Amino acid sequence: MNHAPLPYPIYVYVNNVFLGLEDKGATRGLWHGVHSRLGQELMCHVMLETGAHWSGLPLRALATKPDAHRTGDQGDAASKWGAMGERLTATLMPYLEGLVCSDQGENVWYRHTGIVIDWVDGWAKVPAEHKPLHLLKEEDEYGYFVLMTNNMVAFNDDHLIKPGAKPFEAGYKRGEKAYWEAE
Repeated sequence: MNHAPLPYPIYVYVNNVFLGLEDKGATRGLWHGVHSRLGQELMCHVMLETGAHWSGLPLRALATKPDAHRTGDQGDAASKWGAMGERLTATLMPYLEGLVCSDQGENVWYRHTGIVIDWVDGWAKVPAEHKPLHLLKEEDEYGYFVLMTNNMVAFNDDHLIKPGAKPFEAGYKRGEKAYWEAE
């Protein structure tokens, strides 16, 4: 198991059900790190407003609004991906932070946190492979967080992206070639 700090803390509301409380409300907290075991969904380190520290909250327990009450199973939209390796990193990609994006197959809108969660050394066909997942916040009344792979998300950036372009119909192929230093 590996733990990784988030590049910056995120203020969240934790669904009280995940804290063992019967109250359907939420407790405010500061999300500051992540961890997981191979095959386990992403787990979150959160300092609660009560002073308690929780290290084992699933991503679906967190939202940016207090009235969010998603519980769901492991396969729900928040965390379709279990850990895909023993090593975990959380990297800030400033260009992506704040960009509006959408799910390729749904008409759901998100805002990118700028954070990419990446696992290595688990599922890969070759040692150099990794699995980056974009940490996104839903742009709705709840503000849930989701993890989405590169091939599932389409970004909007008015100064670069053409409105008529359709990236998922462009015939892009998976990058199979690994580029190494010239001999």
